[in-house]
Amino acid sequence: MAAVALGIFTVDGSGKGQAVAWRNTPEEIVSIPEFRVNGKPAFAGDGVTVLTTGLNCGEPRDSANLVARLRDVPVALVATSPSTSVPGACELRMTIPEGVRGDAVPVRIEAVDTDGRMFLSNTATIAIVDKE
Repeated sequence: MAAVALGIFTVDGSGKGQAVAWRNTPEEIVSIPEFRVNGKPAFAGDGVTVLTTGLNCGEPRDSANLVARLRDVPVALVATSPSTSVPGACELRMTIPEGVRGDAVPVRIEAVDTDGRMFLSNTATIAIVDKE
């Protein structure tokens, strides 16, 4: 039942728009800087953590059963762990691939249950720019 509620937390709590995603600390949101968000965009090769719900992140997972998508590019998750700041939430860590960039790149999580059913999260956004 938990997989049915698969979701990405968003900064404004709407389930749309800027994801609660960070590079090094939760205070370093992966976004274009603006007055409402203390953000910095990510670069290709950066590790980014996305705060999610609806997964049992305390159990080992087959990496083929859980993937992030940036636009339509599948991105393997390098780590999943229970959140240290939000009870019941999971922190999913991925490495930003080359060739994906934009001020509001759509990010979605896909999970395949043990019986083969696929669950999709809401779509949120993160900012990814070219290295200077």
